[in-house]
Amino acid sequence: MKGGISYLMAIILLACLTATLVKMTAGQGIMGESVKCSKEGEIIKTLMDKTRNLCIICVCKNKIADCSSTCPKLPDSCTTYEYRKDSCCRICKGCTFKNRIYSHDEKWTIQVKDGEKSYWKRLICQNGLITMHKIECFVPCKNPIYLDNHECPICEKCKFHGKKYNEGELFAPLADKNVICTCKGKVLTCMKKVCPILSCHPETRVVVEYEPGLFCQICSTKPREIIFPGSCTVNNKFMMNEQIIELDSCSRCKCRNSTATCNKKISQAISLCETKKEISKPCSKCLGLSTVNCELNGFRYQNGSQWEEGCKTCSCNNNVVKCKAITCPPLLCPSGKQPYFLPGKCCPVRCLSATDTCRVYQEFNSAHIRTFDKHNYPINGGCKYIIAKSCKPALANFTILGRFGARSSDNKPLLSHVYLYFGNSNQIVLLPTMRVKYNQRSVNLPYHQSNLLQIETSSSLKSIIVKTNFGLQLTFSKKSDLRIYASPDYVGKVGGICGNYNGNKNDDISIINGNSKTKLKDFLLKWKVGKGCNKFKGNHLLPTSCKKFLPQKAAAVCMWIYQVDFLPCTIDRNKYHQLCLNTTCNDCPYSSAEVCACKIQKQYALDCLTIKGINIRWDMHNKCAELSSKH
Repeated sequence: MKGGISYLMAIILLACLTATLVKMTAGQGIMGESVKCSKEGEIIKTLMDKTRNLCIICVCKNKIADCSSTCPKLPDSCTTYEYRKDSCCRICKGCTFKNRIYSHDEKWTIQVKDGEKSYWKRLICQNGLITMHKIECFVPCKNPIYLDNHECPICEKCKFHGKKYNEGELFAPLADKNVICTCKGKVLTCMKKVCPILSCHPETRVVVEYEPGLFCQICSTKPREIIFPGSCTVNNKFMMNEQIIELDSCSRCKCRNSTATCNKKISQAISLCETKKEISKPCSKCLGLSTVNCELNGFRYQNGSQWEEGCKTCSCNNNVVKCKAITCPPLLCPSGKQPYFLPGKCCPVRCLSATDTCRVYQEFNSAHIRTFDKHNYPINGGCKYIIAKSCKPALANFTILGRFGARSSDNKPLLSHVYLYFGNSNQIVLLPTMRVKYNQRSVNLPYHQSNLLQIETSSSLKSIIVKTNFGLQLTFSKKSDLRIYASPDYVGKVGGICGNYNGNKNDDISIINGNSKTKLKDFLLKWKVGKGCNKFKGNHLLPTSCKKFLPQKAAAVCMWIYQVDFLPCTIDRNKYHQLCLNTTCNDCPYSSAEVCACKIQKQYALDCLTIKGINIRWDMHNKCAELSSKH
């Protein structure tokens, strides 16, 4: 009898363990012994019945039963998951509001009556946390239409300040960029969009385009199962059931049955208030006429108040607004360095040196790379390459692609497109024609997106400058000259044809295996992108004819002109490069090609000293001094 009980307990324990394993392997292949089958592509119901798990499906593939889970992947913004009674799959934790269950990332509106008046509230569910706020509308027309089923009044024409907008187009009409107008159904609707309050720690968040035109932070932590039923998590703070916390002066949250509901007060635009009333920041309300003292850029301010307006500090005193430029602390950058600005910041935060810069430039009708670590080399055209990307855990994830044209003799830009990808789905496209596209839409410059992004033209109007809040800055000129400035946070954490940014130029031309002897051809092939590239034909700077030495040999020994030691002097490099190739290939009286190349190096250095007054120590880092002494 005892043996029977032990056997029964073992069966029960095995069943429980199997059920646990099925949940743990959701979304993965099911492990076990192979079962043969005969009908290819047939769903094997007998095996599925044995598993008693509705999330497992078995199909006959290559005469073997292939069983896998049908559970969908959790969204990237999911931090907390649960198992519903009616599902065997993991589901990102939803929210409960007025006895109804809402899924993660679901948004809805409710109408609230306040006496004879009514207004709308918008609710967002994120990981068991509801962000609820009153919808604030902006009315850009004189005779708006009020509809019962619309949260905001509508304008009959998609027009603002004389400019017409197309169907589906959106824009930010005010200084507050979160007030967004949308042209939909040939009518214009404007409201203030609000980012959700999050459950995770601020340090584990990334910025994405949460809604069209609205950039918000989302959680990027790995999802975990709910540990304490009934509890809540807000801003990485644990809350017990029925607990109330004040996040800040604008947000108040209450936990009830595993759902935290947070009421968030938001600021208003001046036109949202009644006539002759003003705004009180930050959780703005419309105040009476007696408090109105100053007005600036659509906002009214109380007497004695101070605020920031762009890169100025402003104050309201005696009904007069006075603004003055923000004084930045002194930042003296040494020679070879320049100030670095974060978007939304008026003062530079640090100096970037040449080692922080990768440059893609055009010379002799061919493209060249100068890596973060100052290694120079030519690049074959007719392809798209990864110029730089974050490869290890870094400040942010980004990828910069460049589309290169084939070698040209008419001075056409070889780097025709620059693509910057960051966050989950953000894309910027830069063109030498000074055009910019952001998330598939053309934008006018200057363009600002909160504190995430700033795109503008240089003072000379010959370059586009892209500034980000994650330590990356791009400058792209009409001459197809690209400069990438990366903060020290990315040292040793990038890859691409700009090198690995580790302070050592000798290992830039290497593949992931760390082979320092990797050929340039193989290195470029590693970072090539897409199927439409021209076939790589090796070094495109090979001489057309070579009688004495192999063309590859002549090209290799004449690459000295692209080395860092020779960059300070900018006399006609093309002339000396061709002279080196011709001399080495056809007119070299010595048995060593290096000797003839060194002779041209010496001549180049002497001409630099004579013409430009620049002294180049051409013989310090190569064998030229030794070879020249022997010949």
